[in-house]
Amino acid sequence: MAAAADPSVPPPVPPRFLVRRDAPSRRNGALRGRRGEPPPASLLQPPVPCLGDAAQIPQRVDKIAVRQLSQVCLLSFFRSSRELWTILLGRSALRELNQIEAELNKHWQRLLEGLSYYKPPSPNSAEKVKANKDVASPLKELGLRISKFLSLDEEQSVQLLQCYLQEDYRGTRDSLKTVLQDERQSQALILKIADYYYEERTCILRCVLHLLTYFQDERHPYRVEYADCVDKLEKELVIKYRQQFEELYKTEAPTWETHGNLMTERQVSRWFVQCLREQSMLLEIIFLYYAYFEMAPSDLLVLTKMFKEQGFGSRQTNRHLVDETMDPFVDRIG
Repeated sequence: MAAAADPSVPPPVPPRFLVRRDAPSRRNGALRGRRGEPPPASLLQPPVPCLGDAAQIPQRVDKIAVRQLSQVCLLSFFRSSRELWTILLGRSALRELNQIEAELNKHWQRLLEGLSYYKPPSPNSAEKVKANKDVASPLKELGLRISKFLSLDEEQSVQLLQCYLQEDYRGTRDSLKTVLQDERQSQALILKIADYYYEERTCILRCVLHLLTYFQDERHPYRVEYADCVDKLEKELVIKYRQQFEELYKTEAPTWETHGNLMTERQVSRWFVQCLREQSMLLEIIFLYYAYFEMAPSDLLVLTKMFKEQGFGSRQTNRHLVDETMDPFVDRIG
């Protein structure tokens, strides 16, 4: 005699479909059809999400299925700032209101941190990179070289490298191996990644500018989502961005001694142009913020003293690097 079924154990899931608990049995013919024909869509569970917590996965999926699912799905996904900027512009496949809201909820902290999102190198971060078995050794070595050249956190440098390879690298895996084995090609790749890094920094500021420009525009389709995000940024945004502005115009220019042999005179000039551009964008964000929110007298006094100290853009710490091509940035800051 067959043993009685344990009522606490759910019945097995059909191999091709996840059937709702309230679905009628096969006896009433509801699931009956031509051979090979799937059941009606109304009787099927929604597809199991690849990302998210286990509570979202239907109860009929057992622990083994969850483990298999986690092996297939990408559980740690990083969104580049440029990709986030594209999404906010409505130029990506993610255009639904709930998708825009989800992206902003996930990344608003990065927007609040601004340029401070990128951390300086540290021994602890370097050790974590070296101990990471999920990253190939040649990529680790290149990531550490990128870290030195950009004075960027080692883990973030490897992450930056991976994003660049995914988004901008046009070669194959075999060609990448060749590049990593050739010193001249490796140096050229590092310089391209530096340009990508500068663009990533700029895109963070572009995202915030975009939010502040349209969060009160009734005609914009994402106005509500933008406004919710600005509410989260409101209290600390100006304080953080003002500090970043001060740090930028006081920062000493990199040298080959501190950043390696790739930091040539041309690369120093490239760095300084980026520095001026970021100063300009930070000020634009600060003043656009005060177009919507009241400025306290104490804040006005702090800004006035800061601008006077800096000579309205003309007294840069690295003013010896300023040439005619940089005048538009200096004028914009002033």
